[in-house]
Amino acid sequence: MLNHILLQLFFPLKLEKPTKGDMDFAFLSQFQSSIWVEKLHDGLKFQIHKVDDRVELFDTEGKHITHRFPEIAESALLIAQDYIADGKLVA
Repeated sequence: MLNHILLQLFFPLKLEKPTKGDMDFAFLSQFQSSIWVEKLHDGLKFQIHKVDDRVELFDTEGKHITHRFPEIAESALLIAQDYIADGKLVA
């Protein structure tokens, strides 16, 4: 199916945003012991497009975020090939 996806450099594909699940409080109240939960911050999903010496990073909404992460853009130049990649930035 990849041959049916129209990729165009420096025009980001729409990324799917993570969704929040609903908590079933009735189910959770059945437990006798305490339940601990934590909010996870698992990084920023992004796309990176690289051709020759040009690198652009885009967030899930397709906005340019290259200026926020210049060190990622600089590192991307070390890869010789031109590419479009999808990834996560994690602190």
